[in-house]
Amino acid sequence: MTSVRSRRPRGWAVLLITWAVLGVIGLILLGKGVGQTWYFEPTEEALERARVGDLLIFAGSVTTFAAAGWSRWMHTPIWACALVAAPAFLIGGLTLLFGGSLFPQLAALVAFPV
Repeated sequence: MTSVRSRRPRGWAVLLITWAVLGVIGLILLGKGVGQTWYFEPTEEALERARVGDLLIFAGSVTTFAAAGWSRWMHTPIWACALVAAPAFLIGGLTLLFGGSLFPQLAALVAFPV
């Protein structure tokens, strides 16, 4: 029979692994979205890919903001939550404000290493 003390660390491990997976999924969605919004000539196909890329960026932003909120719920420092939310804030915000420009792609160069 297992005691309550031995089950508690496994619960935290499951929470941390789930949080990490949520953050990685958000970054993958952001990266795929940034890759699809990159085009040289505004053809029908390129604009359709860019529209799907915008949706992926917004889904990745929501997922990354959820991971940042979850990390705050787990009582991590505010600076760590800000670092988790930085890619979503930079890439998602610039996509929302300047959708047809290269600002989101340039922000990804700074935001992903953070």
